[in-house]
Amino acid sequence: MAGKTTDTRPRRRPGRPQKDAGIDTVGAILDAALDEFATFGFEGARISEIARKAGVANPLIHYHFETKERLFQEVVERIFEEMREQLSADARDLRDLAPLDFAKVFLRRYVRFVARRPALARLILVEAYKDDERARWLLENHVDPMREYVLKAIERAQEMGIFRPIPADILLSIGNGGMNLFFNEAQIAATMKGKTIGDREIEEFADHLIDLFLNGIVVKS
Repeated sequence: MAGKTTDTRPRRRPGRPQKDAGIDTVGAILDAALDEFATFGFEGARISEIARKAGVANPLIHYHFETKERLFQEVVERIFEEMREQLSADARDLRDLAPLDFAKVFLRRYVRFVARRPALARLILVEAYKDDERARWLLENHVDPMREYVLKAIERAQEMGIFRPIPADILLSIGNGGMNLFFNEAQIAATMKGKTIGDREIEEFADHLIDLFLNGIVVKS
């Protein structure tokens, strides 16, 4: 009788997928999951539909993420990491800018991010205002810190006499509302009518937002 053999293959640890474990496949799954969670919420999202959109088999999602909860967390962590990287005030090309120039660059980068990821706003609206542990995790670890970062940037500009003393949370709501409405409506038009917006339209929107928003709140000399 043959002796019992031991499986010496390395076992995958739970948590974030390994960097060499099908990066393109993982990215496709996360993109599909973002759309599914943003559209139907965590409870309504279906792994089978995420797999279909990503073009993979259901077991592959379980292999990379193990649970639906972990998949949701990875989706959120990934998209907020993208936002932090795009908006980081520590970026070398932003460090030496004058405050008003920094505000212009910051707004343009924010517009580009929202244009590329309009599903984030929908995901927050669907999940962040539920009274459950998942909503608290989303708010405390991602939404609130990013909101505080932007509010402090606005308040610093006000303290320097660059922006008018309009409550920072109102300014943030106006900016967020305009961007998210515009690009989510554009996504609806793309889905229903096949009408998409390109880089030119995104940059035009950024030009108008910067002009209207900053000219409305900048202190006149």
